[in-house]
Amino acid sequence: MHGARTKYCINCGKIIDIYANKCPHCHAWQEKDNISRNHLLNSYVSPEHKHEIEEKMSKDHEIIEIENKPIESKETETISETTETVYSDVLVIRRLLLLLIVSCGLYSIWWYYKNNTLLKNKLNRNISPILRTIGFIIPVINWFMFYILIHDYEKTLKEKNIESYSSILNTLLYIFIPVIGSIWTLCNIQESINNLWYKMEPNLPIKRKFTNGEIAFLIILLSIIILFYSLILLSIFFIVTNTLLTIKITFFY
Repeated sequence: MHGARTKYCINCGKIIDIYANKCPHCHAWQEKDNISRNHLLNSYVSPEHKHEIEEKMSKDHEIIEIENKPIESKETETISETTETVYSDVLVIRRLLLLLIVSCGLYSIWWYYKNNTLLKNKLNRNISPILRTIGFIIPVINWFMFYILIHDYEKTLKEKNIESYSSILNTLLYIFIPVIGSIWTLCNIQESINNLWYKMEPNLPIKRKFTNGEIAFLIILLSIIILFYSLILLSIFFIVTNTLLTIKITFFY
């Protein structure tokens, strides 16, 4: 403000003497009660600047709205979209039992590989799951490879103060009782291993449905079984056809 000695012209907005009744610039007559109004800060806005000020205020309002608008993080959206549920490594016994029965015991190969992988990745063992699994497929050698796996877990269970099993006894049952002994042994060992994962992964949910790997294994197994029985039926068909043809030829000759 310019103090009490000046005021603004009510028409052109230029500074004039506070006691002037007529503006020396635009020659407009002044109102008597405009002294107090003109002494208010920014109380006068000239017509030529009014539109410009309104535009500026409108732009400032838009900028403030943009600044106050919460920023959505693309990274957060990507993470939320790609996040998948992490499950515990606990293998439900009834699922293991079902897979063993349906696969006629062949699921034990995948079970062996998976548990060796967990030993390497979760328990930091310096082993090769693939090489161990190859040895597990070879007859006689598989007894030794089976003992190595369950003995590794037995040591870990004792280190974690978890009730364990006898590696030697379970290996003997696995060798000398091929079907019932093998299934019982695998379920017994898996029960103890589950206690390990219960302790190490207490907050993770347990997956009760088949995993993608298990589904793929069952599909491959089912395909092999269908192919096997198809070959058997095809062989029987050819044998019966040749037999009937031979009988027909013998009858007519």
